[in-house]
This record gives sequence, C-alpha cells and structure tokens, in this order.
Amino acid sequence: MKKNLLYISIILISLSFFYSCEKETEGVSSILYFELFEGENYLLPLNNVYKEPGYKVIYAGEDITNTVKVEGEVDGNTVGVYPINYSIVNADGVKTTRTRTVIVADPSITTDISGEYITVEGTRREAAVITPYPGFKVSIKKIAPGFFEVSDLLGGYYDQRAKYGSLYAAKGQIQLKPDNTLALLSSHVSGWGDSLSDLMDAVYNPEDGSIKWTAYYAGMKFFIVLNKK
Repeated sequence: MKKNLLYISIILISLSFFYSCEKETEGVSSILYFELFEGENYLLPLNNVYKEPGYKVIYAGEDITNTVKVEGEVDGNTVGVYPINYSIVNADGVKTTRTRTVIVADPSITTDISGEYITVEGTRREAAVITPYPGFKVSIKKIAPGFFEVSDLLGGYYDQRAKYGSLYAAKGQIQLKPDNTLALLSSHVSGWGDSLSDLMDAVYNPEDGSIKWTAYYAGMKFFIVLNKK
C-alpha cells in the first residue's frame, strides 16, 4: 500500500527546501521579517517527539509573532517528510507563508545507497506488451539516515526512453530499512500530476550494490533493476 505521507516536490528535484509567499508584494516583503528558528529544514530522529523550535515575525516594526497561524503535524514514530506551515495575514489581507520541512529519519541506518545507477537487464515495462529498457540513468541521493531521493522510480522510461523530459520522471523518496528492504514514502510525476500506486519487492543487495523494485503505475508494472555506474 502506498504511503502517502506527502511529497515535497522541491526535495524530489533538488533536495533544497523552500518557503512560499502568497500574495506577498514587494512593498510587504521590504517591511516584513519572518524567521523560523533553527531554519527551514529540521531533522528529527525516529521515535522522538517533535517540539516546535519557534519563530518570530516583525511587520512594519511591530512584533506580530502571536498572530501566526501554525498548521501541520509530525509523527515522530514514522519515517517521512512532514511540512509545518506558518502564515500571517496583514491588515490589507495580504497573506504571507513559510514552511518548515521536518524529516523523521532512523539514525540506526548507516548504509548509504546514494550514487549514480543505470538500468540493466531485467528492467522492463509490462503492459499490453513487454518492453525491456536497460541503459538508462537513475540518481539516488541521501537526504538523511535511511532516507533517499530517487530521480526516477520508473527507471527513465518516460523521461529518457520516450524522451518526454524530466517532468515525466517519477521522482520520489524511499526509506532503507535495517533488513535492506526499501519502502516508498512518496512519489510524483509532475507532467501528469499523479504518482505511483505502489512499490513492491524493493530491496538493496549489499553484496553487489544492486537495487531492484517493482513500480506500479497507471495500471502497468515497471520492473527496475539498477547497478551502480
């Protein structure tokens, strides 16, 4: 079953976390000070309770921190990405927002599977016909202990093989567990605005460094086998 904790698209593209400002004008931003204590990224070890680090907002020289609305919850017992959203609305109805991204990660996982991979024999799409497609690139990058970003959970099928471009890569996040199995945390295909329905039989082989999984997407199965380049 797909774990739909939440996909933060910016993580899945570049791992740089962000904030957003809705309706924030240049004039507003010039007199607004909005700080998230301890930054916009927050790493929480698994099985710990998230405690709000704090924030401060000064608008036109006045401290309006007590008017900030905070939304979002963190499950410290479940690995994943959790957004905490902060917003204020000034007297003119202009809304300004910030987002803190909390990553719950398992510090006991020391294995690092990050690197550049290539699809090899066994990689195929099963639909009306079976389509093998070895030879395409997949990047995996470590975000936190046991927590990784994957450039394309479909192994480059639409992005590279079909040449649709990066918007059609199934970017996502996976969790490496102590037994070297992998679990899907989130996925997103920007071009079509959807995600995987499941990720099964996902495992990392520490003996040869290979990784494999079966991705279920749009009624099709994609068998991905990766070797490090």
